[in-house]
Amino acid sequence: MQWNFRNPAMPQFKISRGYYVLTTRAAVYPPSWGWRIIRRGRPMGVKLEAHGFTSYSAARLAGGLALAEFLDALSIERDRID
Repeated sequence: MQWNFRNPAMPQFKISRGYYVLTTRAAVYPPSWGWRIIRRGRPMGVKLEAHGFTSYSAARLAGGLALAEFLDALSIERDRID
């Protein structure tokens, strides 16, 4: 995981492999934010998401951390010898 310090108020996650975090806002009152991990090109087959965050930056940070953990687990799974 690499941090982009151009805007220190909001960390940006630069993670390759075609996965990214989409941050969304629910149209309810009070407004809540959520994140979803998406793979570019084709669907993942499962949904990895969480909702109920009070701000965009909180949802983005939590989504970025979840994406980093997911990619770590994915690389371990790919490297595992059956």
